[in-house]
Amino acid sequence: NESVTLTAEYGDTYQLWVGGVQVTDANRNDVLDDGKVSFDPENCVLNLDGVTMLPGINSNQRSMIYANRMNLTVTGSGDLTSGQMFSNGIYVNLGSLTLNGDFSVVGSQGNGFYASKDIIIKGGAITAQAKSYGIRAGRRLYLYDGITSVSADAEQQRALYYNDIFVDPS
Repeated sequence: NESVTLTAEYGDTYQLWVGGVQVTDANRNDVLDDGKVSFDPENCVLNLDGVTMLPGINSNQRSMIYANRMNLTVTGSGDLTSGQMFSNGIYVNLGSLTLNGDFSVVGSQGNGFYASKDIIIKGGAITAQAKSYGIRAGRRLYLYDGITSVSADAEQQRALYYNDIFVDPS
């Protein structure tokens, strides 16, 4: 009889998925192995560097970017072209979403940008075209100075959904 020793190393995993890939300590500096997506877990910042995501990426969360139980900030730029397999572009469950950059979500079957709490748009150009809601904030929508444009369109529900809106609240 031979003895075998197995060693397993576990790193931190985060409740964040990008294109169906769960972010971990091992991949956080290059989530999609293309040099365009990184995550700073200390500040909960996801940086997209000219990302283009197309349908065909498998995602259990039915969102191109999905975060659970965190206040997520997304910086940089990205074009997310959704399809029937994705209900949402960027979806934050039990948290807030801050956008600071140029982002578009096109073809989402549900929400373009969704957060169960607040959505804060700090700067850049935001475009959302979705079937249900273009931009849907569970609580408040904040629009800050520095935004070049915000465009939202929805086929069935509302382009914008929020309880309160604050324009340049600083």
